[in-house]
Amino acid sequence: MKILMIDKGLPFSFDSYLTECLGGSENSFLLLSQGLEELGHSIVLLNSSETGIPERRDNRIHHNVNTLKSILPECEVVILNRCLPEEPFNTDKPIYYYAHDAYDQDHILYWMVNKEVLNKITKILCVSEWQRQTFNKYYDVPLDKMIVIGNSINADLFQGYIERDESKLVYASIPYKGLDILPQLFNDIQIKYKKHISLDVYSNMNLYGEGQDNTPYEKAYSDLTKMNDVTLFNPVGVRDLCHVFKSSSIMLNPQTYHESFGMNFLWAQGCGCIPVTTNVGAVHEAIEADATGVITQGKSILSHNTYIEYIDLIIELLNMQKQNIYCMRQSGYLHARQWHYPYIAKKVINIIEG
Repeated sequence: MKILMIDKGLPFSFDSYLTECLGGSENSFLLLSQGLEELGHSIVLLNSSETGIPERRDNRIHHNVNTLKSILPECEVVILNRCLPEEPFNTDKPIYYYAHDAYDQDHILYWMVNKEVLNKITKILCVSEWQRQTFNKYYDVPLDKMIVIGNSINADLFQGYIERDESKLVYASIPYKGLDILPQLFNDIQIKYKKHISLDVYSNMNLYGEGQDNTPYEKAYSDLTKMNDVTLFNPVGVRDLCHVFKSSSIMLNPQTYHESFGMNFLWAQGCGCIPVTTNVGAVHEAIEADATGVITQGKSILSHNTYIEYIDLIIELLNMQKQNIYCMRQSGYLHARQWHYPYIAKKVINIIEG
């Protein structure tokens, strides 16, 4: 089967997810293309790459979206990511939309309210049941129009031993998911725990392209740079991110925004770094509470009770017996492997062949 995949997010090449800091949406889409190709399908992957020279690998071709009109007629199926379904399609080929964003994101808002555009989509491939239910609730998208497949990750990157620092915590997420409260939160954890711990922070709005506005978080960055035992880094590609998670003990994710899934939870769990987050969005689908990670009962970290609960959960993990920590890490590894990209690709083919 010849499958056309179109992404209008950040520019990338086949190996970008390994070496560059891309959003989870681009990472997932790239890995899906790899999985479909490994299943024996011919893949044409178009995105906003600036080069005019096609990149070829095995049975995949990567090119610029400007080549769409010449390529579309020879493809049997279309899969979209962050690309409006009416641009510039005039085709009766099946169109699948791989939705990675939450219901209130710009990539979703415009076209889901337009029934004419929505009707062009054969199926919406959702990353979580929470996402599916919110699309139904806020946009009245029929539930049978959507199917949950999850995000695509490369579980092969979980392999390899790195000595873990049991006193190291890590924050690796976009700033609007909790960076602003991180300085006070980590300070309060230090005060309550009393023993030495450190925090590495990998966060920057440039994750979503150069020129993104970091201004709202300048105070948080400034405060973090002044704190002992805190080190700031630029975001990294998933190969380096897995190295970070393998060498760290706990992933802090105070989460001031709802997750449509939470890919970094999977990378962390697969690498043995236990995520601690708040009870918002789809986190219960990415994490098995108290088995592979920890989720607060409270929904908002801005609530005093949830804030205190979050700190207490971190302290409990830091004090947990080694055997129990080991069991959580093993469970997290097995849990995260469910989203290994060949499994997701097989789900997609089963849906297409229906």
